[in-house]
Amino acid sequence: MDIGFGNERDARHYATSSCRGMRAATGFIDAIQSIAVSRDGIDLPLAMDGASPMKLFSRIVVVLLPIALSACAWTSGWTGTPHYTLITPMASAANTAKTADFALNILPIGIPAPMESTNMVIRRGPTQTEVLQSAHWSATFSEELRAAVSLQLANTLRAQDIAGLQTSPWNRVVDVKLQIRRFDSWLGHSVAIDAAWSATMTKDGAKNPLLICSETIEQPAPGGLSNLVGAQQAAVQALSAKMGAEIQAWITTGRNDCVN
Repeated sequence: MDIGFGNERDARHYATSSCRGMRAATGFIDAIQSIAVSRDGIDLPLAMDGASPMKLFSRIVVVLLPIALSACAWTSGWTGTPHYTLITPMASAANTAKTADFALNILPIGIPAPMESTNMVIRRGPTQTEVLQSAHWSATFSEELRAAVSLQLANTLRAQDIAGLQTSPWNRVVDVKLQIRRFDSWLGHSVAIDAAWSATMTKDGAKNPLLICSETIEQPAPGGLSNLVGAQQAAVQALSAKMGAEIQAWITTGRNDCVN
């Protein structure tokens, strides 16, 4: 079966409408038309004997148009699948001077097994959860969470997170371990976090005081998915702020009774 456009105008309209706003679309069609009309002496697979210039033009467009549309998608920044992050613009843009006389070591964060994925997991009601196939985190959920908590704690405490570094110039390092017991994201309703965490002071290579706390965070989340992600960001910020306040009080006063 011969697949082709009815005429040049149809082909031109298809290309330009499929890549709206791309000025190169018209030039692309004109270039192919020129090749199709003056194909004498050119060895093209589609240039079969007896094919009229218009039929040849149509066949070339069918083969090459997807390439042009792919280039159009790339240049317009379209990725096909939305990716979300727990890092807020304020946290990522903050440039607080790190003046603390200790460093942080934010350890990998423990999360419920069903959430360890790049797919977003939401609650659909009292008894159901759903793994969204069309909404993804920019990294695995535990990596997103660790990055967001690390930035927030580093900015709050004005301390450097040295996780992953081979050496440290600080004599005092606070190891922070966070375990998420529950991270409920109820679409159109709320976000709830139940977490336990500990902080251990390592001084001159020896582990000393230990702080163990638990936190419960709730954040309203009316509306759709974007609002839900905003509520997740706010909940993580609130959790990190509580952790930061407790760690600061513990280091400054030696108090190890968490105030929730």
